[in-house]
Amino acid sequence: TQPFPGIGNHVGPFGARALARALPRVPLLRFLDLGQNIVGDGGAGALAAAIAELPLLETLNLKESLVRGNAAFPLVFGARSFSLAQALAESLGAPGRSLLGVAS
Repeated sequence: TQPFPGIGNHVGPFGARALARALPRVPLLRFLDLGQNIVGDGGAGALAAAIAELPLLETLNLKESLVRGNAAFPLVFGARSFSLAQALAESLGAPGRSLLGVAS
C-alpha cells in the first residue's frame, strides 16, 4: 500500500474533515501523512473519529499541523494500537508526548 502523500498540500480544517468522511472507505490504509498542513483542532477532531475505523493504520503524521493539546487527546487515545498512539504523539510534538507522559 502506498502512503497518502498529503504533506504540505494545503489541507486545512475543512479539507481534513472532508478527508475524514472519506477514510472509512479505505479500510486498508496503513500510512497517512498530513504533516505541514493546517489541519487545526477542528480537523483533528474529525480525523480522531475516522482513524478509529481504520484497523490497519500504522502511521498518521500530523507534524506541524497546528493541532494543540486538547485536540491531540482524542487522536492519541482514539488510536487502535499503542504503536499508532506513540507515532501520533511523536508527530504532534510536545502536546502529544505529554499525553503519554513523555518529556518534551
